[in-house]
Amino acid sequence: MDEVSPTLARRMLLSTLQRLHKADGRSTDVIGTEVGVDGSTVARWLAGGKRKLRAHEIRGLCDAYGVDEDTKNQLVRLAQEAGSAGVTQRLSWFATYQFGMFLDLERDARRVVTFESTVVPGLLQTAGYARAVIRAGAPGAGLSGDDVDERVQLRLERQSVLRRDRPVELLAILDEAVLRRPIGDRDAMRAQLAHLLTASEWPNVTIQILPFSAGPHAAAATGPFVLLSFDHLGDAPGEIAYGENPANALYMETQEETDRYRHVVEYLVGQALSPTASAAMIAGAMQEYGAEKEETHHETART
Repeated sequence: MDEVSPTLARRMLLSTLQRLHKADGRSTDVIGTEVGVDGSTVARWLAGGKRKLRAHEIRGLCDAYGVDEDTKNQLVRLAQEAGSAGVTQRLSWFATYQFGMFLDLERDARRVVTFESTVVPGLLQTAGYARAVIRAGAPGAGLSGDDVDERVQLRLERQSVLRRDRPVELLAILDEAVLRRPIGDRDAMRAQLAHLLTASEWPNVTIQILPFSAGPHAAAATGPFVLLSFDHLGDAPGEIAYGENPANALYMETQEETDRYRHVVEYLVGQALSPTASAAMIAGAMQEYGAEKEETHHETART
């Protein structure tokens, strides 16, 4: 029997197959008949046992679910690499698949912890703010106007994980610079800060601001990151840390790696303002944007 290491590839494979099965709507017995096995075998495959799924089994399930050839090949590769840690760091074919994979992970997560030093996290961005952020990176990424529109829409759709029936729990730790750096026009920035205040009142969302007065902080060496926690899924990892740069993304899944990020989070929470004090700082920043706009209006009227 093939033993499978608890890797990101395994989690993504099982998660994708489960989603395909749910979308198909038929029972495991019916799917099993098409694949040539009994329903209990399909149920074990979807639950994630110890045995590594073989390529022909993945293809059989994909055929039963009507999966396109490109996605089928990607899932077969996931199955082949499911015992190898760090798959996304080694395989060039993952380059175009990585962000879609992150979205799947975000959707499956029970808890998301994010630290941001320059911009509001995507899960909390308003449309105007998101558009300004995406446009800022458009020249380097070669994005067209339609590409920008598509990414803004995708970013807003992602946020449904916060308001669904079983919403993800979000802890967002933001450097004070996020509040002070103007993104878009003054109305867009004020609307964004107002949205942060609204979201901070949701029972599943906690926002803490890391003030300039905290000085050097625990994430100074790591930069922005996301730590995702999951419910049990076979032998797949319970936590995954994620970071990115302009050329690539990095998924860290070993116990040693995720333990280090959890410790960074613990220190950041201790260094940051309380949620109540953070809300007060956000409100103060929002008033500054509004007050300055009003002052400019009066000066224009006097002129």
